[in-house]
Amino acid sequence: MKETNAQSFDSFYRTNRDRLIRFLIMRLGDASDAEEIAQDAFSQYLRVREKGIVLLPYALLKKIALNLATDRVRQNISRRNREAKWTEARLLEASADTNLQTIPATQERSIETAENMARVVTALKELSKPVRTAFILNKYYGMTQKEVAAKMGLSTSTIEKHIMKSMRHLILKMEETHDK
Repeated sequence: MKETNAQSFDSFYRTNRDRLIRFLIMRLGDASDAEEIAQDAFSQYLRVREKGIVLLPYALLKKIALNLATDRVRQNISRRNREAKWTEARLLEASADTNLQTIPATQERSIETAENMARVVTALKELSKPVRTAFILNKYYGMTQKEVAAKMGLSTSTIEKHIMKSMRHLILKMEETHDK
């Protein structure tokens, strides 16, 4: 009995799925992304295979998956950059709104600055220690995210998420103060 195209693909899928996912996890560091990209890669592979004979099936599948993974990484970097710019702009807006409503006398300005700093310190204390530490090392001490990641023994991606979380929290707290 001759094997059908569907049986052939099913066999190829079962044989190579876990292998491809392991490869993608090594590239991406995220199992759920790896599984999603593997599924997309198999779908694209099937469309290519329907057009003609594939001489090196796993090599083609791996190349498709690698291209999809590269696209995903680029999208994530682009998204993080957009979020960081947006968050920084919002933090600056919130800070400007609370600092520049009126121009007080020098002594009043000093008191207001001290109060704002106290609010920032209080808001930072509300964060978990790793999130707070990542923010302080990056924004106060001027360390790069890569340097912070190395110092804290975490991935750069985790440090980016910690910094974003702390900035969102600070914006929220500054806006709450401004609204009062």
